[in-house]
Amino acid sequence: MKYIISGGYSFSVDIDIEFEVYTYRFVATSKHPYPCVQIAVYENTIGNIDMLNYYANCSFSEKLLEKGTGSIHMLKTALTYVSNKHPHVKQYDIQDETYMELPGKPLITARRLLMGEKGWYEEHLHAIPTQRTKYMIQYLRDPKKRTLYQDKIPNADKTWWTPKNAMQVCYSIKCPGSVLGTTWYISKNTIDSYGIDYTVEDSMKGGSCKYQHIFEKALQRKPSYIINLEAKYRYDNKN
Repeated sequence: MKYIISGGYSFSVDIDIEFEVYTYRFVATSKHPYPCVQIAVYENTIGNIDMLNYYANCSFSEKLLEKGTGSIHMLKTALTYVSNKHPHVKQYDIQDETYMELPGKPLITARRLLMGEKGWYEEHLHAIPTQRTKYMIQYLRDPKKRTLYQDKIPNADKTWWTPKNAMQVCYSIKCPGSVLGTTWYISKNTIDSYGIDYTVEDSMKGGSCKYQHIFEKALQRKPSYIINLEAKYRYDNKN
């Protein structure tokens, strides 16, 4: 276990190494079955952002994690730390199906893209779309094409954008593919440009037995396959 301090926040990081796969998990102090952030590096050449979840107790310092800005800083810190540990990895891949923690699980990036806006990771982490997603974005952001289908994009509340509704809109405007599960990557150069400063401690300052016990319990939990899938795409943010 490592402890990373950055931006007034304190993060607890578990590092698991198995079969040349390095898995970095930022663990919350609250009792949840999945981590705040999980990033995996395969054979020191391929990086993947597996999970991003918001809990105030993702930071165990007096400064709890803030929604929005805090989550962005946490992920930037995680990427910077992992990138520094694996300098040969040139990019970190993402499959973006982030959703709000509400009934129906309204999608965030799918709604943004259909509205002609930037995806969540694109706006906040400067993620770059893969070729397949780039083709979709070109269609959805072309002003001339939007004049042909703009009236089919509902001016609905963010909570309306469930996967089913998003796909219905996508079908009605003849999207060149699925707007769900768009794929992106964040380059090492982009991560370096974040300018994140952090320090690493091998033990928790103050030696809180309470937090140590919670972290140990969190690492012992074995979430089910379904929970892992939900954790991969969940993000508690209404943007």
